[in-house]
Amino acid sequence: MTLEVPQNLRNGGFKELLLNAVEAGASDVSLQSKLPAWVEVEGRWTACGPRPITHDELESIISSEYGAAGLSQYKGGADLDFAVQFTDGRHKRRFRCNATPILGGAGDGLQITARLIDPDPPTLEAIGFEQALAKRIKTKSGLILVSGATGDGKSSTLAGLIRFWMEDNSSNGQKILTYESPIEFVYGGVKSDHSFVSQSEIPRHLKSFEAGVRNALRRKPNIIVVGETRDRDTIEACTEACLTGHLVLSTVHASSAAETIRRIISRFSEEERVGKSYDVLRSLNAIIAQKLVRLKNGKRRALREIIEFTPEDKTRLYQCKTEQWAEEIDEIVINRGGGFREQAKALIDEGLLDQAVGQEIGVSSEEAPNGLA
Repeated sequence: MTLEVPQNLRNGGFKELLLNAVEAGASDVSLQSKLPAWVEVEGRWTACGPRPITHDELESIISSEYGAAGLSQYKGGADLDFAVQFTDGRHKRRFRCNATPILGGAGDGLQITARLIDPDPPTLEAIGFEQALAKRIKTKSGLILVSGATGDGKSSTLAGLIRFWMEDNSSNGQKILTYESPIEFVYGGVKSDHSFVSQSEIPRHLKSFEAGVRNALRRKPNIIVVGETRDRDTIEACTEACLTGHLVLSTVHASSAAETIRRIISRFSEEERVGKSYDVLRSLNAIIAQKLVRLKNGKRRALREIIEFTPEDKTRLYQCKTEQWAEEIDEIVINRGGGFREQAKALIDEGLLDQAVGQEIGVSSEEAPNGLA
């Protein structure tokens, strides 16, 4: 495609390339040692000209955007998450970036991936999330998990909830602490006279998500946001925070509400699984699992499996073995009519979703109005 790649990505060249990509309609940019720049436009990756990106250029991006410590970290085998933000004279531009060491030709190389994100948190209306649900799940304490695959909008949902609670004048004042890797949305533009946000980036400001939760407990917050719950220590820290009177929001890489609970409890050893899983269940307010699907008009919409845990739901799970919880949660979701398959079928019935996309989600040819193409 036609996209101008600066002759040197040092000294502002990286930001110039990102701006050129935005103007070309790209959502993502990938830079790799000894390869030309690649951009993704409407789901298709395309190379931008013949000029290969040098390894030195990529290292200079890390030094300027992450800091000198980033070079030693990635050379030690760590990948880096960071954000890049600048103003082009009219708009704020913000990108979520990852730098990962790779094999580059005959030697070691580096790949940097940048994704365009809106610098301001979305409204619930913009992401299709019900305000009534946002009000119900916001309690004084408890755990809210948002799950999905990479790129399915988990961070957008978390940011939309935080923005709504900040702007909701019917709520009491909120001190909100976030621990993210990297920081994506920023809240300086959200007007609120009763709530404020403090954001820390992992591992730039604190070394881990678990350390972030432990830090939060010393700062008297009302709401704690943990960018990702992916290991035993973080899960345990989040649960402790909930059981000591805090509302905690976090994300999990999982494909459904049932898979979310399976993923969480699998982090505990067999010896401690029952006790720790019961602590998680005591804390749970809701699981919000989501998938982004592309509609016939080219726009994307979030399908969401949502389970708000009632006392009856928790009693039902307490009476089962922990290895049966995922199956029970799946049944609860289906019985309440909120599964991905049911939502996809409704969109097909309305003529909004292609039948082939519905088939990928589990809608059979017998359920589709005219059979699957």
